[in-house]
Amino acid sequence: MPNRRELEERFISVKKIKQIVYAMELIARNRLRRVRDKAFSGRPYSEKIADILVSVAQKSSDLAHPLLVKHAQIKAICLVTFSSDKGLCGGFNNIITEAVSDKVNQAQGKEIKIISVGKKALTHYKRKEYDVIASYDGLENNKELEIAQAIASKISHMYKTNEVQQVVLIYNKYRERLIGRAVLKTVLPVELEAAKDDTKEKKLISEHLFEPSRQELLNQLLPQYITNQLFQAALESRAQEEMARMVAMKQASDSADEMISDLELEYNKLRQSQITSEIIEVINAS
Repeated sequence: MPNRRELEERFISVKKIKQIVYAMELIARNRLRRVRDKAFSGRPYSEKIADILVSVAQKSSDLAHPLLVKHAQIKAICLVTFSSDKGLCGGFNNIITEAVSDKVNQAQGKEIKIISVGKKALTHYKRKEYDVIASYDGLENNKELEIAQAIASKISHMYKTNEVQQVVLIYNKYRERLIGRAVLKTVLPVELEAAKDDTKEKKLISEHLFEPSRQELLNQLLPQYITNQLFQAALESRAQEEMARMVAMKQASDSADEMISDLELEYNKLRQSQITSEIIEVINAS
């Protein structure tokens, strides 16, 4: 059994750790508010640009663009993954690395190229000896758009030159107070999904006159659409990272409280035992 001094030292140590993790929880909570607002504000724009893209393409079957072409045979796949630059965020990064491992295992016989955003997943890829063709960090410095534009340019060039035949985003989408789950989204080739089932909106779309032509608009919209998909993925990932960090620090703080309570109980028992021993000694001496 530890002596009184050892228990006091452990109590002080745990209390200091509790103060640190509680401070980190508050910092994560503050950051979460900012990045969550950015992620939420980006969602309507992301949905609208997809709707506009569909409205431009839905009435014309003769529109063509290299980023819309589906390759008959997929030989190489590029995975664009988003992880954190720092740790202490629970299983946030494990969710991504496990999703990548599953994708690699499923792609039997296909070449896998990885573009990594975030230092933590990059360490894992190097250990696994994956083919990392580019890596980025700095999402914490508000470089989401800058990084999204750089990656969009790179993957578009790779797809047009047939270096890869598919590009997939893997990231954590922000979910309020829920455990994160990896989202796998094919960004290239661009798949024009059906617009929302809204009769009035469809009627308005059919009455639109396009200036410049539909083809010119398509040429301008597609690069913006791809950049926006990457930008929104970066925002969602950052928001979920701070949520995961806040939850992890809250759990650590709660564990520290339990440990402090246990130490106090043990300390009081030891002190009571010592007092009892001292009383017995006094009685025996008298």
